Amino acid sequence: MNDRIARLKEKIRGRPELNAESERWSPETLAALDGGPALDRDGVCELVEALARDGVLGFLFPIANLLRLAARDSDKFARTLIVLEDELGSGAEAGRIVEAVQSVGAAEPGAALRIVRRLLRMGRSGYPHMLIGGAAAKLPGECDALTRELFDSHDAGLRAIAIKSWIAGSRAGAAVLGDLERAAESDDAGVRAAATKAFIAFYSRDPRRCAESIERLAAHPECAQHIAGMIYAQRVVGYRTRSLLDDEASLRFLGACAELTDVLVREAVYGALLELADGCLAKVLRIVLKCAERDGHTGSVGGDVLERLGKAHGASAAEALMSAPMGSANIRKCAPEMIKRAIDGAGVDGLGPVFEAIRSGPDLRRIGLEALRRIADPRAGGASVLEPIENFLKSLAESEGIDCGRATKGDTEPAIRCGRLIDAMLHPGRPDYRLARENITYFPELDLRFGKPWISEQELGCQAHPLLHMLGQKLPLAEISAWSKLAESAKTEEERSAWTRKCRRESRAWCFLKDLDHDLATLKKHANKYAKRLKNGDEFFDTRSEMDFVMQFWGRCEIDLQPGAGSKKLDARLRICGRHVYVEVFSPDRWAELQLFPGGRTVRERISDKIYDKVKKQLSELDGKDPVILAIDLGKSEISYSDVERYVLGPSIGRIVVGKNTETEESSERDASKSMHVRNPATDVISAIICYERLRGDLGRGMDCGIIPNPHARSELSGSEIEFIEKCLGRERA
Repeated sequence: MNDRIARLKEKIRGRPELNAESERWSPETLAALDGGPALDRDGVCELVEALARDGVLGFLFPIANLLRLAARDSDKFARTLIVLEDELGSGAEAGRIVEAVQSVGAAEPGAALRIVRRLLRMGRSGYPHMLIGGAAAKLPGECDALTRELFDSHDAGLRAIAIKSWIAGSRAGAAVLGDLERAAESDDAGVRAAATKAFIAFYSRDPRRCAESIERLAAHPECAQHIAGMIYAQRVVGYRTRSLLDDEASLRFLGACAELTDVLVREAVYGALLELADGCLAKVLRIVLKCAERDGHTGSVGGDVLERLGKAHGASAAEALMSAPMGSANIRKCAPEMIKRAIDGAGVDGLGPVFEAIRSGPDLRRIGLEALRRIADPRAGGASVLEPIENFLKSLAESEGIDCGRATKGDTEPAIRCGRLIDAMLHPGRPDYRLARENITYFPELDLRFGKPWISEQELGCQAHPLLHMLGQKLPLAEISAWSKLAESAKTEEERSAWTRKCRRESRAWCFLKDLDHDLATLKKHANKYAKRLKNGDEFFDTRSEMDFVMQFWGRCEIDLQPGAGSKKLDARLRICGRHVYVEVFSPDRWAELQLFPGGRTVRERISDKIYDKVKKQLSELDGKDPVILAIDLGKSEISYSDVERYVLGPSIGRIVVGKNTETEESSERDASKSMHVRNPATDVISAIICYERLRGDLGRGMDCGIIPNPHARSELSGSEIEFIEKCLGRERA
């Protein structure tokens, strides 16, 4: 028998059309597959079990047909249903199988009720309600008695089966509704869930009574999930309930479900709202806004609903969103992303209401501009919307007196230009010029090199120079003086450090200005050259990085600033261990996309371009006889030390070597074929690269730095030279 069952299974597998046929099979149909005799019912049961174990979903129609042939009042058939239930798992109510089991109940109602009792004795609950539902039309009295017996049981599982039986048999009189209302008050989640499904199935019988119960049940997370799930399923897969909730009732119940903070409930609600978005703009949007206001985010699924609203309703979706109340902090936080998702669906036509809202006044200006930032994000891929957004931003910026050319910094990418214009309007950064004129008098060198006339000139041109931002802050001078005196009189180094750290923590601007003033006084011979470059806002931080690096060597070796190198000038030349060492310093900015657009992103490798650019523009004329150091201030960039090390030496290849007695030895090596030397031999002019960040955690100053010697350098640094450099860079200077 087992061999024949296996052959029949393969015959069915080899004829996929059998899984699409609608007519019922007969014993002769089955016998004709292999030319053998007709199978008895136990044989058919074995074939059903074999198909089920081989993948129920691949044999749904054959299994459904065979169940009708196999049905009889026996433990064998009951066990076949158990196998089918186990193999289907959470998909036990697959439509074809439901129909087949109910048809068994309808064809042989007496046997079906006896099979139910067999299944219940075996502790199985997957199919009894389907059999009872199928038998209810022919044996209503017996089915009612059995269902009443189950419902009156103290076993919550049996009560849930009774409720499902009422649904399957479509039996919902006044008495049943009363029983369901009592079941809705049960402490058992399974009973409440079954009652929820019943009230939705019987909604058309008594809408008022069912609606009240559904809304009460929506307070339970498991019931809310069922409510939202059934609303979704009715519209997507034609879920088989006896009545379909209309849009108004569906939205009413989804609104009740949305009161819960449960994540799974929220996602189920959003899934149902997706299917209602095409026809119900205002009510769907109201529910999404309610969730966003409570939770502080829209979530990925909520974003899909907004996108669907935009696609279905176009500019009306954006207009409705911009018109919604945005007084709460959470809504204002979520609004830019919500608007962006609606525009994703609406396209260019949806931008009009956003532009209008931004121009309408300050209330929506920031929200609208932040929304445009997200829409213009290069990751969004909305090339078609960039041109109208940029044109609008230019017009708005010009009306607010912003120099668009200066704000965009000559960027060639439209998305970056949009981001810079938005930044210029959201963060105009107008300093307190009056306070800056007052504070500069406390810093003699800054007053000498910059002074009040320069500040007034900046004010006249509405310039927001970085130095003015720091000078324009309120400086706690009295407190700083007191803390400094306490630090000087401290009896222990630990106590001194505590006071100086407090000083820096409470006024970073004062510490920055004090350090800059000190450095200009120290570099007095070159102070005017540095001050000239510092006055250029675009060069300010690069120049400050150069001064920071040079100051680490000041007084410790002979230094020539801005020495000639062919037709070029470098930043410094140090005399170390009897040799000249050239130094070029640069401070890469953070990648524009990271500065301008929110969210995580894959960061491209940029350090190779930065280093090669320095080699080509500054170092190409050097003959390589003297060592050359390229110093990189990483303080303003996303570039890390490991990024630079990977570029110079090649990516790391890790290995774990297993030795005797299961001891392990970890080792790594570099893929030199992808090193800086191989990628661009011109970089061999560089002897070493120093990556550093200035530490300002105390009144003294130090560096967090690392030196990466170039193994292919034309002129390598010696061990003593590297030791000297490390000692200088690690020293804290007052």
